[in-house]
Amino acid sequence: MTITEPRVAETGRYSLIEASQALGVHPSTLIRWVKEGKINYGIRRSNSRKFYLGKELIRFWRAQL
Repeated sequence: MTITEPRVAETGRYSLIEASQALGVHPSTLIRWVKEGKINYGIRRSNSRKFYLGKELIRFWRAQL
């Protein structure tokens, strides 16, 4: 995981790839954290794809300090 706080907009919605890049981890690591209940995601109504809110990425990163 990156040692600097992710540079994301709190209200931004990020794909799996974008979120994992912001946190500095492999996408499979982010998927594992979701399964473990450590990080939450939303689902887009238009295409049923998952997204990660910027404020959730920041919350998770700060919790790991």
